[in-house]
Amino acid sequence: GVLTFFIFNQSNPLLHFSKLANYAEMTRARCILFILFAAVFFVSRVVILPAVVIRSTLFEMPLAVTPEEWSGAVVYTWYTTNALLLALWALNVWWLGPIVRVIARSAARKEVKDDVITVEDASPAGKKES
Repeated sequence: GVLTFFIFNQSNPLLHFSKLANYAEMTRARCILFILFAAVFFVSRVVILPAVVIRSTLFEMPLAVTPEEWSGAVVYTWYTTNALLLALWALNVWWLGPIVRVIARSAARKEVKDDVITVEDASPAGKKES
């Protein structure tokens, strides 16, 4: 749990500084900080989380218990923990899409007025849903 918490908090300060630069109308700093946020978000949540935490719980945890412990409550905990971690990883992969679209819109010189991700940002096609 602590390792997961540590991995997830790596990108947060960059996002907050990007928001601060946005409120201070520092366009260049906002863009640079948001790109750094996206890079750290990708590395920490999409690469490191499955490479370290999920790999450890999927493959190393069963080796750390005895067969008697495994046949008891441990197996149910293993399934639950891994299902939740995989769902969390899938959500992070999904959230990477809107983050990349905000960067693409900013690079195309379209104004990004606020920090709210709209329906257009969140939908796969980038179009409003009916």
